[in-house]
Amino acid sequence: MKTDGWRITASKSLLLFGGAISGGQDRYRSSATIYNGTQDVAQRVSRASYSASGWARLFGAKLVGEIGTLASANIPTDVSFEKKRAGAMRTFGSLSVNFGL
Repeated sequence: MKTDGWRITASKSLLLFGGAISGGQDRYRSSATIYNGTQDVAQRVSRASYSASGWARLFGAKLVGEIGTLASANIPTDVSFEKKRAGAMRTFGSLSVNFGL
């Protein structure tokens, strides 16, 4: 499998608070040869992603949160995850606390 992608991000940071938004696209390419016949199988998938994050500096720590979405894609497969098709839209998020100087 080969992958590539691109992102564009805009951010603003003030003294104690900040935020960012980003968007981009990931591309996946895969291929295989089935040896019980002379059949080649190839697949190309592109998915857009968007996210927003924010942070606050509090007492020597930095609290960071992010939420985003991965757009749906047409992925020809019979496999499903969490009762959703493989190419269904996905939402993700994270929360972290960073300590440092």
